[in-house]
Amino acid sequence: MTVKYKFVPRTFQDVTKQRPDVLKVVTADISDDVITKIYECKETAIIHSKNSNSNHASISNAKGYDFIQEWEIKYAIDHILNADYTNVSMLVSSNGVIHLYSNKETVLLN
Repeated sequence: MTVKYKFVPRTFQDVTKQRPDVLKVVTADISDDVITKIYECKETAIIHSKNSNSNHASISNAKGYDFIQEWEIKYAIDHILNADYTNVSMLVSSNGVIHLYSNKETVLLN
């Protein structure tokens, strides 16, 4: 007899409306034409900012960089950025946040 398990697909939930405190801090220095959304799954958060010129997602985990999983990065590219892997640049900042940029943007490093 075969046992079939129903695994719940791992997804991020849009929590933008529930996190006005975070949204206020994130959008403080951003122009009005940028749409910003916040997604969470357990202890990992993705902040997505998009306008006609840019498409950027930052991924962070409350426990640190080492706890961000590969599927979370893939999810951000596939479902949030809606981009092809070959058109995405990845940068890890000094505080352990992963930044994903679509290639139409120019990434400037200080």
